[in-house]
Amino acid sequence: MIYNKGELTVICGKTKSGKSTKAMDIAAKMLKNDMSVLYIDSEYNDETFNARFVSNLSGVKFETIYNSSYTKEEGSKVFESTIFIGEKFNDGYRFIHEYMPKLQWYTPGISGHLSVPLKNHISTLIEDNIFEHKISFVIIDFINNLEYLPLLKKLTLDNNIAIVCVIGPDNYNADRIDQIWDNLVMFNAKTNSFELVQSRRLYNE
Repeated sequence: MIYNKGELTVICGKTKSGKSTKAMDIAAKMLKNDMSVLYIDSEYNDETFNARFVSNLSGVKFETIYNSSYTKEEGSKVFESTIFIGEKFNDGYRFIHEYMPKLQWYTPGISGHLSVPLKNHISTLIEDNIFEHKISFVIIDFINNLEYLPLLKKLTLDNNIAIVCVIGPDNYNADRIDQIWDNLVMFNAKTNSFELVQSRRLYNE
């Protein structure tokens, strides 16, 4: 799938359907295409995320990497993936991971509107990385409150970037987000995969 600047792509699916793995797949693809990526993460701190991302790139199980119990062959794959991530980070910060657990604190029907400080923090975080590191692609994994989406859509248009946002498993409501997203990717239980089910433009795989 092609992710165009100025577009917001929403990914949703049931619990444990692999939403974060899908987000990491997209991040890896963008990095291999020499795009600069900001990954805003509400679940994993830097250490855990790095191990999971190395697992995603290398194909070695996360538990194996986290416990350093890999074979010589697996170790080579882990090393190559670690070097790849390091090179992207050191090459003008082309890959940046930001741990932001507060994204999970706000849930529809409970919290009400997003706080102004939090909205400002998200905007500043994204815009600062665009200015300082020429970020053109943002992944957010994940949010619970759909009230983030209008803000994210505005950021894509104001800054000419692409944003991919994973939303919590119980928060998809077509009536609430239909006018906001540009592309909707959902988990298909029958095929056990994520599929682009709706788009506001023609797209290519």
